[in-house]
Amino acid sequence: MTTICPTRGDAGKLTSTHRAKLFALLLDTASDTVKHYRSDFYHDALWIEHHVTDDSDLTFFWFAARECGTSIGTDRRMVGLTNERLWHVTFGTTDHNDVTFAIDEVEL
Repeated sequence: MTTICPTRGDAGKLTSTHRAKLFALLLDTASDTVKHYRSDFYHDALWIEHHVTDDSDLTFFWFAARECGTSIGTDRRMVGLTNERLWHVTFGTTDHNDVTFAIDEVEL
């Protein structure tokens, strides 16, 4: 699933609005899987706030879910280690400077 987020103001810049949209997409993606320790989503939001920025060279990360929580990070093996579902998340900009997010489920 690829989502294009129209950019207002600073063209092609990742803003707090973009990070909030990305978090909402991840929450929608994994909420059916996570039944317990849903507070993990809070920690995912903090991770996104600190790592998905214009100051970072990061263009992708891994996000995983299981019945008892989530994992997020750049090391696929660590993120997918004890989870039931795994997604590869990439982000960047279009030719029109809109921010894009792609969330693709992959096999563990």
